[in-house]
Amino acid sequence: REIDRGLRSEKDMYRKMIKILLLGAGESGKSTFVKQLRIIKGKGYNEAECREFRRPIYQNVLASMGAMLDAMEYLGIGFEDTELDKESAIVRDTDRRDVTELKAPVVDALCRLWRDGGLQKCYDRRREYQLSDSTEYYLNDIERLGRPDYVPTVTDVLRVRIPTSGVIEYSFQMDEKVIFKVIDVGGQKSERRKWIHCFDNVMALVFVVSLIEYDLTMAECEGVNRMHDSMQLFRTIINYQWFQTTSIIVMFNKTDLLRKKIFKSNIRDRYPEFEGDTCDFESVADFIRSKYLELNVDKAGKTIDREIYPYYTCATDTEAMKFIIKAVKDMILQRMLTKVGMM
Repeated sequence: REIDRGLRSEKDMYRKMIKILLLGAGESGKSTFVKQLRIIKGKGYNEAECREFRRPIYQNVLASMGAMLDAMEYLGIGFEDTELDKESAIVRDTDRRDVTELKAPVVDALCRLWRDGGLQKCYDRRREYQLSDSTEYYLNDIERLGRPDYVPTVTDVLRVRIPTSGVIEYSFQMDEKVIFKVIDVGGQKSERRKWIHCFDNVMALVFVVSLIEYDLTMAECEGVNRMHDSMQLFRTIINYQWFQTTSIIVMFNKTDLLRKKIFKSNIRDRYPEFEGDTCDFESVADFIRSKYLELNVDKAGKTIDREIYPYYTCATDTEAMKFIIKAVKDMILQRMLTKVGMM
């Protein structure tokens, strides 16, 4: 009897557990989505857990400044303040692999470098090299990050970039009856061969797109446009046999960054067929969305009869993500009920 009860309990658990596969190219925001699930539907982050992010945040800051200093050299941009060689050397000599704190000389150097007009010109040309999206966020607040008693805020935690390696599973209790089992995988090309092991019994596929990649190139494949790679990946994924009847959700992420970017980078330079206002957020975002949704075709080029659910998201905005996560949960449950003939 005990065994029977145990088997029934396990069966009930799997009946209410929904497996969700989280896919997308590197740096699209998949892991940030998982962090938001933990904040909104999980246990969140206590102070001790937030402290654990100090080191990766410091590494992000130093990596960003190092990337900009390198870029200044090959872009031929000089400092406006010609006496910043010492500060540059301090940053370059700091070993970010082992950093556990930002000492006062490093913080001062980062402050002076970030304020320099020449470095700001280099930052404005960041599409020409690889740079973290959170560079401005952290460096604008570097004095706070450099305090000896610094404890990362939840926003700091959401912004930190830690590349996902391998396959990581998370479980979130969405309500009394439903558990989401979210599978997060690395988005870099070198990680994608591991994905196929996660494809069985997937109830919903969430594909995350970065809206700001239309003028960026890949770190792994020099010269390859990031958005083009993401589109190719999306088309490949949705045509796999495993996902022909799976709910497909596309999160067009980083709306906050796109709103700023459209005034500095003309999407028509990359997509001449764009006919809208290049400085209008909705026109640009809707165009990018249409480029993905039109990929829902079979090998013969015929549109596949299935629903794809698009959402515009800013994964670092917790309040906005509460609405998105609820909408995704409701949609998945509705689809499940429809499949079993209850709607």
